[in-house]
Order: sequence, then C-alpha cells, then structure tokens
Amino acid sequence: MKRIALFIGLLLAVGALNQLAAQKTSSKNKCTIGTELDLFPYVSNGYYASAWLGLDDQQVRFRSILAKSDLPDFMLDDEFNRNTLKAYAVVVDYFFKPNYKGAWLGSGFEYWDGELEDQLKNKSGYHAWVYTLGAGYVWKIWDNLYVNPWIAGHLRIAGSKEVRVGNELYKPDRFTPEISIKLGYHF
Repeated sequence: MKRIALFIGLLLAVGALNQLAAQKTSSKNKCTIGTELDLFPYVSNGYYASAWLGLDDQQVRFRSILAKSDLPDFMLDDEFNRNTLKAYAVVVDYFFKPNYKGAWLGSGFEYWDGELEDQLKNKSGYHAWVYTLGAGYVWKIWDNLYVNPWIAGHLRIAGSKEVRVGNELYKPDRFTPEISIKLGYHF
C-alpha cells in the first residue's frame, strides 16, 4: 500500500509541476520538462524511468524516478540466488551551468521494495527508506539529447534491518554505492 501511495504521490507531484510549467510563460521564470533512462537496470532484468521538471533561471530540476533491477551476482551472498529491488524516488538536482549541462549535484529520498530468493527458491520481502546523494555530468550530444554518467551513495535511514529467507538471514547494507550512465532529453 505504501508503494502505491508513494507512486501516486510522485505522479501528482509531476502533474502539479507540469501545470506550473504551463503557467510560467515569461523567460525569467521559464520551466522545462525532461526524461531519462538509466542503462544499468535494463541489462539487469529491470527498467528505469524518470520524469523531471526544471526551473531554468535557478538551474534546478525536480526528478521522480521509478526503477526495478536484479542486483548483480557479485553483490549477492552465496546463500542467495536473486535480489530484486524496486525503487521509487524524489530527487532535487542543482546544475552549475545553465541549460542543464555540465556538472550537477543531487539529493533526495527513495523507498526501496525488495524481494530475496535463496538457493532453494524460498522468497522473502524487505523494504527501506533511503537518503540519496549523487553527482554527475551531462554532455549534450545533439540538441537537448544528452548522456549523463553519474555516481551516488544511498544511506538506509529506516526499514528492514534483517530478513529471514528460508534458513538464511540477510542484513541489508546500511550504505550502498551506485554508478551508471543515463540517456536523457529535455523539451
């Protein structure tokens, strides 16, 4: 139920921000919208979608994110066969240059909904509220189409501290690093 409420909240926030962008017609307060796709989840049996609204005169953007991924085998303990993670996030980014290019820093909150599977196919779910801090660099490759390599750290601030899966006990990491590449476009 929390996942559905969070996702609906993200959709409402993006809708409200989109309405705000439509009302802002002066160049001084120009808003823009964009979208991004992260490549890592697609190669790990998942998906990633992000919509964002930017305030051009302040070089700030607000992102909502929906993602799913199977963690790579090298990140799993030998006792586990699969760890599927769904993430719902809201992040604010600041760009050091105008037009959403160059270096950026971002911070926000995420809700992680995970499911573990042990070697005997027993399954168990877990969840976490996460604070995220990240940075990246946007290279415009054609018009407003861009490549965005990025890195982030995720700090679990609440949620499951341990999960029993069959006879195994899993303890989610308190800190999780992440690195990937996004493709994006802003309108």
